Amino acid sequence: MNPNAPGIWPGLPAFSNSNTNSSNIVDETCGARGGVCATQNIPGETCLGTFTLFGLTICTGGIFAPPVWPLATTSAVWTPKCPDVVNGSVPKPNPGGSPNIDAHFTPNFGFTLAQAEQVCNFINFNWQSTFTSLPLPNPFKAAGSTVSLQAPPSFNDPPPQGYAYQTPPNAVELPVYYNMFTHGGKLSLDFHQTNTTMTFHDAPDDPCLIGASPLSIATYCGGNTAPAGSKMAIITHLVGIQGDLPGAAVIDTTVGFRWISTWNGTTGGAVVLNTDDLADPGSGTGGITIMSSNETTNYQAGMSSPPTLLESSQISTVVSGTQSVTITNDSDSTIAGPFQVVFYSSPLCYVLANATGSIGGDPYITVPGVDSLEPGQSATVDLQWSVGPCAVLRFPPPLIYSGSFD
Repeated sequence: MNPNAPGIWPGLPAFSNSNTNSSNIVDETCGARGGVCATQNIPGETCLGTFTLFGLTICTGGIFAPPVWPLATTSAVWTPKCPDVVNGSVPKPNPGGSPNIDAHFTPNFGFTLAQAEQVCNFINFNWQSTFTSLPLPNPFKAAGSTVSLQAPPSFNDPPPQGYAYQTPPNAVELPVYYNMFTHGGKLSLDFHQTNTTMTFHDAPDDPCLIGASPLSIATYCGGNTAPAGSKMAIITHLVGIQGDLPGAAVIDTTVGFRWISTWNGTTGGAVVLNTDDLADPGSGTGGITIMSSNETTNYQAGMSSPPTLLESSQISTVVSGTQSVTITNDSDSTIAGPFQVVFYSSPLCYVLANATGSIGGDPYITVPGVDSLEPGQSATVDLQWSVGPCAVLRFPPPLIYSGSFD
């Protein structure tokens, strides 16, 4: 309703059509999107009193008002913001227990990727996958390393210089899923983008999970298997690339999904983690389950400190029981804050009472009073968990972001 309209309007009459296509489904104040609100004519008569004459209802007094109140017009042209083109644009995947997972990002309003990038102040969109659980033993090593990867602590999929099993290694250099420095290959970004859509596919396999073939266990795992109940756990988010390559910033929109896989067969005839191939039917057991999905972002172009997921090589995390978390800058450079400690897979029967907020349903807490961390410097944040019915409070190591979710 126009707040500048003269007189006092009565309460709204009931609107009988429950399937209305009304455009005013969000309660938004006049001028919320900028501009100056203008007077508007409101047609449609509503009776204040009636009487019946010869079977006809006669209106004894009324006002002109529609059953659904439109928003006041504004003199400003509506300008989309990054959440407008991103929110709801990555539907929750439905792998249905298959070892394969597929997702896509299609900007809203029919925007092309290039138009959405302009709105969000990105030079590209990409995906970022982070392993939060990968048990030992396993055959996976970063290129140039002889030590098997393990999570926790979390690591980017793929590592910056790629995996040792790749020839040549798929060096992504930035913490992103698809390579921006190669072209035409199945793991190149341009292979997964059209003018309007960016796709995601993965089918990781761990030949050391219980139930794998004896040949795989002997070949890749030294004859040993991972502990019972082990799984691969991954967080996949839509990210934006900001600045100039090769040293551009990777901005996490926090839009994406958290998933686990127990697939222990092969994919594309090989043992792999990040892949564009399909899992080989009948080569193993297990599949993918989506644990949670977040379809909204708080990121706005021009944020002074957009959130960036810090890698385990940059910052280490020590959890002291359930009482506190200490983070330490393990890099050679100063890391700018603020710092957000995100508790993915937090226990359902406990609540982080002093949480700053939540992202995708998972609580996070801001490390108070810390604007940056010098190399070797640490900071600690206390935790206050409410009492719940769980016998023991356990949670995986949290992930650390620099920047703000607000």
